[in-house]
Amino acid sequence: MLMINNDVVAQTLNMRECIEVQEEAFAGLLHGKAIFRPRIDTYVPCDREDGYYRFGTVEGSSGGYYAVRLKSDIVHWPKGEDGSVSESKYCMQPGTFCGLVILYSAGNGEPLAIMPDGVMQRMRVGATNGLAVKYLARENARSIGILGSGWQAATQLIGACTVRNIEVIRCFSPTKANRETFAREMSATLGVKVVPVETPDEAVKGSDIVMCASNTIDPIFFKKWMEPGMHITSIKRPEIGADVLKA
Repeated sequence: MLMINNDVVAQTLNMRECIEVQEEAFAGLLHGKAIFRPRIDTYVPCDREDGYYRFGTVEGSSGGYYAVRLKSDIVHWPKGEDGSVSESKYCMQPGTFCGLVILYSAGNGEPLAIMPDGVMQRMRVGATNGLAVKYLARENARSIGILGSGWQAATQLIGACTVRNIEVIRCFSPTKANRETFAREMSATLGVKVVPVETPDEAVKGSDIVMCASNTIDPIFFKKWMEPGMHITSIKRPEIGADVLKA
């Protein structure tokens, strides 16, 4: 059984292959060649009074393999100065995390590998939205507006740029230094101009694709910003306002 660390995962995975593998797995669900169990979380009291210990599991099988993902988090919901609520999580202390993926052979039951989920789950989420862009966004989509500049935001852009010829990206997040650093780093990574902007309106107006990539549990994209032909993605359901889903 292989013990694989995040460095090896990062060296091995690339976005195009992640999108292709997920496309195969999603197609397998239609034809009985893949199966999954949605994530189940359980909550119990923890050492802090304003949070809970959350243990989550999700599992599935495709292509002759079976994988189980385990997550161990202390989770709480801090309020921002503007009254918005976000989700914050860690294991043992802020800035550290514990998520594991255990991989088995579905052919003979052999345990094949155990690895952290940090890099993998980030790539998975980016590839999922990249796959959505491939099939649902206009083929001539050239611009992206992204709301968020954290850990998940980068792979959202990499996924979209893998399947579309993006020419400009506008980024908004509440902290100026964060969005400016993100824009600079992603411009270098993607070879695409990433522009930090002062308001969410500036990011989304006129964008062919809008990507929500925040840690908030409040809506950050609203019906007033919708435009004909715009493709909208999110990482978490609450990021997109209910008025958008009803439109």
